[in-house]
Amino acid sequence: MGMKQRTNALFKLAESHYEAGVANGTQSRMHGWNDHVLPTALLSREIAKKAGGSAEEQELAFVAGLLHDWKRLPDQKLKKLGKEDCHERDSAAFARKILQVYGYSPEETESAAKAIASHSFGLSPENGARSVANAEGIVARALKAADKAGQLGAEGVWRRNVFLGEAKPNFTLEQARDYYGKRIKKFEEFAAAPEGKTLLACKGAKQGWKLMREYEERLHSEEAEAKKSKAVAGFYREAGATGMFLFGFGCGAKGWNEARTAKAYAAGFPIIRAKWLKAKLKKEEEAVVLKGLAFTKRLLV
Repeated sequence: MGMKQRTNALFKLAESHYEAGVANGTQSRMHGWNDHVLPTALLSREIAKKAGGSAEEQELAFVAGLLHDWKRLPDQKLKKLGKEDCHERDSAAFARKILQVYGYSPEETESAAKAIASHSFGLSPENGARSVANAEGIVARALKAADKAGQLGAEGVWRRNVFLGEAKPNFTLEQARDYYGKRIKKFEEFAAAPEGKTLLACKGAKQGWKLMREYEERLHSEEAEAKKSKAVAGFYREAGATGMFLFGFGCGAKGWNEARTAKAYAAGFPIIRAKWLKAKLKKEEEAVVLKGLAFTKRLLV
Protein backbone atom coordinates (compact mmCIF):
# COMPACT_ATOMS: atom_id res chain seq x y z
CA MET A 1 0.00 0.00 0.00
CA GLY A 2 1.43 3.39 -1.01
CA MET A 3 1.80 6.43 1.24
CA LYS A 4 -1.37 8.15 0.01
CA GLN A 5 -3.46 4.97 0.14
CA ARG A 6 -2.53 4.00 3.68
CA THR A 7 -3.06 7.53 4.97
CA ASN A 8 -6.49 7.73 3.31
CA ALA A 9 -7.49 4.37 4.79
CA LEU A 10 -6.37 5.45 8.26
CA PHE A 11 -8.15 8.79 7.82
CA LYS A 12 -11.49 7.04 7.21
CA LEU A 13 -10.97 4.75 10.18
CA ALA A 14 -10.16 7.69 12.47
CA GLU A 15 -13.12 9.77 11.30
CA SER A 16 -15.59 6.96 11.98
CA HIS A 17 -13.98 6.16 15.35
CA TYR A 18 -14.13 9.69 16.77
CA GLU A 19 -17.58 10.49 15.44
CA ALA A 20 -18.99 7.22 16.80
CA GLY A 21 -17.24 7.85 20.12
CA VAL A 22 -18.85 11.27 20.60
CA ALA A 23 -22.24 9.80 19.65
CA ASN A 24 -22.06 6.91 22.12
CA GLY A 25 -20.36 8.81 24.95
CA THR A 26 -16.96 7.12 24.83
CA GLN A 27 -15.21 10.22 23.43
CA SER A 28 -15.13 13.75 24.82
CA ARG A 29 -17.12 16.16 22.61
CA MET A 30 -14.40 18.76 22.97
CA HIS A 31 -11.86 16.25 21.65
CA GLY A 32 -13.98 14.98 18.78
CA TRP A 33 -13.20 14.74 15.08
CA ASN A 34 -14.21 18.16 13.73
CA ASP A 35 -13.62 20.15 16.93
CA HIS A 36 -10.11 18.94 17.66
CA VAL A 37 -8.64 15.84 16.02
CA LEU A 38 -8.78 16.78 12.33
CA PRO A 39 -7.61 20.41 12.87
CA THR A 40 -4.74 19.10 15.02
CA ALA A 41 -3.69 16.53 12.40
CA LEU A 42 -3.74 19.10 9.58
CA LEU A 43 -1.78 21.66 11.58
CA SER A 44 0.69 19.02 12.75
CA ARG A 45 1.52 18.21 9.12
CA GLU A 46 1.85 21.91 8.24
CA ILE A 47 4.17 22.57 11.19
CA ALA A 48 6.33 19.56 10.26
CA LYS A 49 6.60 20.99 6.73
CA LYS A 50 7.58 24.45 8.01
CA ALA A 51 10.19 22.82 10.25
CA GLY A 52 11.85 21.27 7.19
CA GLY A 53 10.48 17.78 7.69
CA SER A 54 10.66 15.24 4.89
CA ALA A 55 7.54 13.99 3.09
CA GLU A 56 7.61 10.94 5.36
CA GLU A 57 7.86 13.07 8.52
CA GLN A 58 5.00 15.26 7.33
CA GLU A 59 2.84 12.20 6.77
CA LEU A 60 3.75 10.76 10.17
CA ALA A 61 2.94 14.08 11.86
CA PHE A 62 -0.50 13.95 10.21
CA VAL A 63 -1.02 10.30 11.14
CA ALA A 64 0.04 10.92 14.74
CA GLY A 65 -2.50 13.75 14.83
CA LEU A 66 -5.24 11.37 13.70
CA LEU A 67 -4.45 8.91 16.48
CA HIS A 68 -3.26 11.13 19.35
CA ASP A 69 -6.55 11.16 21.32
CA TRP A 70 -7.80 7.72 20.24
CA LYS A 71 -7.97 6.43 23.81
CA ARG A 72 -9.12 9.67 25.42
CA LEU A 73 -12.22 8.76 27.41
CA PRO A 74 -14.54 11.43 28.87
CA ASP A 75 -13.57 12.25 32.46
CA GLN A 76 -16.94 11.08 33.78
CA LYS A 77 -16.39 7.71 32.11
CA LEU A 78 -12.91 7.43 33.63
CA LYS A 79 -14.35 8.20 37.05
CA LYS A 80 -16.96 5.45 36.75
CA LEU A 81 -14.25 2.97 35.72
CA GLY A 82 -11.99 4.09 38.57
CA LYS A 83 -9.22 4.96 36.10
CA GLU A 84 -6.91 7.94 35.72
CA ASP A 85 -6.37 9.69 32.40
CA CYS A 86 -3.29 8.29 30.65
CA HIS A 87 -4.63 8.77 27.13
CA GLU A 88 -1.29 9.70 25.59
CA ARG A 89 0.26 6.42 26.74
CA ASP A 90 -2.79 4.31 25.82
CA SER A 91 -3.19 5.99 22.42
CA ALA A 92 0.51 5.41 21.68
CA ALA A 93 0.10 1.71 22.51
CA PHE A 94 -2.86 1.51 20.12
CA ALA A 95 -0.86 3.30 17.40
CA ARG A 96 1.93 0.73 17.67
CA LYS A 97 -0.59 -1.98 16.84
CA ILE A 98 -2.74 -0.34 14.17
CA LEU A 99 0.02 1.31 12.14
CA GLN A 100 1.77 -1.98 11.44
CA VAL A 101 -1.58 -3.40 10.26
CA TYR A 102 -1.82 -0.50 7.81
CA GLY A 103 1.65 -1.14 6.39
CA TYR A 104 3.81 1.32 8.29
CA SER A 105 7.37 0.17 8.96
CA PRO A 106 8.54 -0.45 12.55
CA GLU A 107 10.57 2.79 12.38
CA GLU A 108 7.62 4.84 11.13
CA THR A 109 5.32 3.26 13.68
CA GLU A 110 7.67 4.05 16.54
CA SER A 111 8.13 7.65 15.37
CA ALA A 112 4.36 8.27 15.38
CA ALA A 113 3.85 6.39 18.66
CA LYS A 114 6.55 8.38 20.45
CA ALA A 115 4.98 11.61 19.20
CA ILE A 116 1.59 10.55 20.56
CA ALA A 117 3.10 9.53 23.91
CA SER A 118 4.64 13.00 24.36
CA HIS A 119 1.86 15.27 23.02
CA SER A 120 0.16 16.02 26.37
CA PHE A 121 1.04 18.27 29.29
CA GLY A 122 -0.12 15.43 31.55
CA LEU A 123 -2.00 17.95 33.71
CA SER A 124 -5.24 16.76 35.31
CA PRO A 125 -7.68 19.25 36.89
CA GLU A 126 -8.11 17.03 39.96
CA ASN A 127 -5.05 14.81 40.18
CA GLY A 128 -2.18 17.16 39.36
CA ALA A 129 0.53 16.35 36.83
CA ARG A 130 1.56 12.93 35.58
CA SER A 131 4.86 12.08 33.94
CA VAL A 132 4.89 12.54 30.16
CA ALA A 133 7.89 12.00 27.88
CA ASN A 134 9.60 14.99 26.27
CA ALA A 135 8.78 15.67 22.63
CA GLU A 136 11.87 14.89 20.55
CA GLY A 137 12.23 15.18 16.78
CA ILE A 138 10.20 16.92 14.08
CA VAL A 139 7.16 14.61 14.25
CA ALA A 140 6.75 14.78 18.03
CA ARG A 141 7.35 18.53 18.23
CA ALA A 142 4.93 19.21 15.38
CA LEU A 143 2.16 17.20 17.06
CA LYS A 144 2.64 18.77 20.47
CA ALA A 145 2.66 22.26 18.98
CA ALA A 146 -0.48 21.55 16.94
CA ASP A 147 -2.29 20.04 19.92
CA LYS A 148 -1.64 23.16 22.01
CA ALA A 149 -2.64 25.57 19.23
CA GLY A 150 -6.31 24.90 20.00
CA GLN A 151 -5.82 26.32 23.50
CA LEU A 152 -4.62 29.75 22.35
CA GLY A 153 -6.62 32.93 21.95
CA ALA A 154 -10.28 33.57 22.65
CA GLU A 155 -11.38 30.31 21.05
CA GLY A 156 -8.97 28.39 23.25
CA VAL A 157 -10.31 30.11 26.37
CA TRP A 158 -13.89 29.14 25.54
CA ARG A 159 -12.86 25.57 24.64
CA ARG A 160 -11.08 25.03 27.94
CA ASN A 161 -13.91 26.46 30.07
CA VAL A 162 -16.58 24.44 28.25
CA PHE A 163 -14.41 21.31 28.47
CA LEU A 164 -14.06 21.70 32.25
CA GLY A 165 -17.84 22.01 32.55
CA GLU A 166 -18.30 18.87 30.47
CA ALA A 167 -15.59 16.91 32.29
CA LYS A 168 -15.90 18.21 35.86
CA PRO A 169 -19.48 19.41 36.51
CA ASN A 170 -18.84 19.54 40.28
CA PHE A 171 -15.64 21.54 39.93
CA THR A 172 -15.51 24.71 42.07
CA LEU A 173 -14.26 28.12 40.99
CA GLU A 174 -11.43 27.82 43.54
CA GLN A 175 -10.34 24.49 42.02
CA ALA A 176 -10.49 26.04 38.57
CA ARG A 177 -8.24 28.92 39.60
CA ASP A 178 -5.72 26.45 41.02
CA TYR A 179 -5.83 24.39 37.83
CA TYR A 180 -5.39 27.41 35.59
CA GLY A 181 -2.47 28.55 37.75
CA LYS A 182 -0.72 25.23 37.07
CA ARG A 183 -1.50 25.57 33.37
CA ILE A 184 0.23 28.94 33.21
CA LYS A 185 3.42 27.32 34.52
CA LYS A 186 3.11 24.44 32.05
CA PHE A 187 2.63 26.81 29.14
CA GLU A 188 5.62 28.90 30.22
CA GLU A 189 7.76 25.74 30.09
CA PHE A 190 6.21 24.79 26.75
CA ALA A 191 6.85 28.23 25.24
CA ALA A 192 10.56 27.91 26.05
CA ALA A 193 10.86 24.41 24.54
CA PRO A 194 11.56 23.81 20.80
CA GLU A 195 7.97 22.72 20.10
CA GLY A 196 6.63 25.85 21.83
CA LYS A 197 8.93 28.09 19.82
CA THR A 198 7.74 26.30 16.67
CA LEU A 199 4.11 27.03 17.52
CA LEU A 200 4.72 30.66 18.48
CA ALA A 201 6.40 31.21 15.12
CA CYS A 202 3.05 30.47 13.40
CA LYS A 203 0.88 33.38 12.29
CA GLY A 204 -1.24 34.80 15.11
CA ALA A 205 0.12 32.36 17.70
CA LYS A 206 2.00 34.94 19.79
CA GLN A 207 -1.09 37.12 20.07
CA GLY A 208 -3.21 34.08 20.96
CA TRP A 209 -0.67 32.94 23.56
CA LYS A 210 -0.62 36.41 25.12
CA LEU A 211 -4.43 36.56 25.36
CA MET A 212 -4.69 33.07 26.85
CA ARG A 213 -2.05 33.86 29.45
CA GLU A 214 -3.70 37.19 30.28
CA TYR A 215 -7.04 35.44 30.76
CA GLU A 216 -5.63 32.84 33.14
CA GLU A 217 -3.73 35.45 35.13
CA ARG A 218 -6.87 37.61 35.39
CA LEU A 219 -8.85 34.65 36.68
CA HIS A 220 -6.59 34.83 39.73
CA SER A 221 -6.31 38.61 40.10
CA GLU A 222 -10.09 39.08 39.93
CA GLU A 223 -10.51 36.98 43.06
CA ALA A 224 -8.65 39.58 45.14
CA GLU A 225 -10.51 42.49 43.51
CA ALA A 226 -13.90 40.87 44.16
CA LYS A 227 -13.17 40.69 47.89
CA LYS A 228 -12.86 44.47 48.10
CA SER A 229 -16.39 45.31 46.93
CA LYS A 230 -19.80 43.63 46.65
CA ALA A 231 -20.46 45.53 43.42
CA VAL A 232 -17.21 44.32 41.87
CA ALA A 233 -17.93 40.78 43.05
CA GLY A 234 -21.35 40.98 41.36
CA PHE A 235 -19.78 42.28 38.16
CA TYR A 236 -17.26 39.45 38.05
CA ARG A 237 -20.03 36.89 38.32
CA GLU A 238 -21.21 38.16 34.92
CA ALA A 239 -18.13 39.41 33.07
CA GLY A 240 -14.35 39.46 33.08
CA ALA A 241 -12.37 36.22 33.18
CA THR A 242 -14.45 34.91 36.10
CA GLY A 243 -17.86 35.58 34.55
CA MET A 244 -16.79 34.04 31.26
CA PHE A 245 -15.52 30.98 33.09
CA LEU A 246 -18.78 30.56 35.02
CA PHE A 247 -20.85 30.93 31.84
CA GLY A 248 -18.68 28.61 29.76
CA PHE A 249 -18.40 26.05 32.55
CA GLY A 250 -22.18 26.01 33.04
CA CYS A 251 -22.79 25.54 29.32
CA GLY A 252 -20.29 22.69 29.19
CA ALA A 253 -22.13 20.93 32.00
CA LYS A 254 -25.34 21.25 29.95
CA GLY A 255 -23.73 19.61 26.94
CA TRP A 256 -23.16 22.74 24.84
CA ASN A 257 -20.15 23.05 22.55
CA GLU A 258 -17.64 25.88 22.48
CA ALA A 259 -19.10 27.65 19.43
CA ARG A 260 -22.67 27.70 20.75
CA THR A 261 -21.47 28.89 24.17
CA ALA A 262 -19.39 31.76 22.79
CA LYS A 263 -22.23 32.85 20.50
CA ALA A 264 -24.74 32.85 23.35
CA TYR A 265 -22.49 34.91 25.60
CA ALA A 266 -21.74 37.39 22.81
CA ALA A 267 -25.48 37.86 22.29
CA GLY A 268 -26.01 38.64 25.96
CA PHE A 269 -22.95 40.84 26.47
CA PRO A 270 -24.58 44.14 25.33
CA ILE A 271 -27.18 43.69 28.10
CA ILE A 272 -24.46 43.03 30.70
CA ARG A 273 -22.49 46.04 29.46
CA ALA A 274 -25.49 48.39 29.57
CA LYS A 275 -26.40 47.22 33.07
CA TRP A 276 -22.97 47.93 34.54
CA LEU A 277 -22.45 51.22 32.72
CA LYS A 278 -25.69 52.47 34.32
CA ALA A 279 -24.86 51.11 37.78
CA LYS A 280 -24.12 53.56 40.58
CA LEU A 281 -20.50 52.77 41.38
CA LYS A 282 -17.68 54.37 43.27
CA LYS A 283 -14.80 55.71 41.18
CA GLU A 284 -12.51 52.77 41.89
CA GLU A 285 -15.36 50.31 41.21
CA GLU A 286 -16.18 52.06 37.96
CA ALA A 287 -12.54 51.77 36.85
CA VAL A 288 -12.57 48.02 37.55
CA VAL A 289 -15.83 47.54 35.65
CA LEU A 290 -14.65 49.49 32.60
CA LYS A 291 -11.43 47.49 32.49
CA GLY A 292 -13.35 44.24 32.89
CA LEU A 293 -15.81 45.13 30.12
CA ALA A 294 -12.96 45.99 27.74
CA PHE A 295 -11.22 42.71 28.48
CA THR A 296 -14.44 40.72 28.05
CA LYS A 297 -15.10 42.30 24.66
CA ARG A 298 -11.70 41.10 23.42
CA LEU A 299 -12.72 37.49 24.12
CA LEU A 300 -15.98 37.55 22.18
CA VAL A 301 -15.34 35.29 19.16
